[in-house]
Amino acid sequence: MNKLKWLIVLCFLNNVLASEPGKRIVVKLPFNDREEILSGMRKYLKITERMLREISTKNYSEVERLISKIEMDKDRLYRISKRENLSFMELAYRFHSVEVQNIKNAAKEKNQDKLILAISNFIGSCNHCHDRYQLIEWGGKDYPAAIPNKKFIDKYINLYKK
Repeated sequence: MNKLKWLIVLCFLNNVLASEPGKRIVVKLPFNDREEILSGMRKYLKITERMLREISTKNYSEVERLISKIEMDKDRLYRISKRENLSFMELAYRFHSVEVQNIKNAAKEKNQDKLILAISNFIGSCNHCHDRYQLIEWGGKDYPAAIPNKKFIDKYINLYKK
C-alpha cells in the first residue's frame, strides 16, 4: 500500500512542480477559506487512496460511499460561489459534480476499467487546477466580504433544490 500512496503523491507533485512560475492565476482568499480548501485537498487525497484500495478488492459499494463524501450539494455550491475567480468556481463545480458522478456511475456498474479511468480523470482535474491556479491568503484585515456570485448560483442552484 505504501507504493500506492507514493504513486498518488507523485501524480499531484509532478504537475505542481512542472507549472511555470508566474504563469498561474492567483486566487486571493481569506485565511479560513484557504485553510478550508487545503483541508479539503488533504481529504481528497485520503479518499482517493482508499478508493484505489477498495477497487483492488472489488468493493464498489465502498467506492461509491467514499466519493459521495465530496459530491456537490447546495452548501458546497454556495461555498464555491464565494471565490473571486469565475473560471476557478467552474472548475471546482466540475470537479465536485461531473468527476465525482463519473466515479459513482462506474462504481455502480462495477466496471473496474471505467472506474480507473474516472479516478484518473478525477486526479487530472486536481492536476489541472494546481497547474492553473495559486491560492494565496489575502493580506491584511481589509478583505472584502465574501459575497456569493449570484450568476454562478443561478446557473446551478435548481439542480440542488430539495
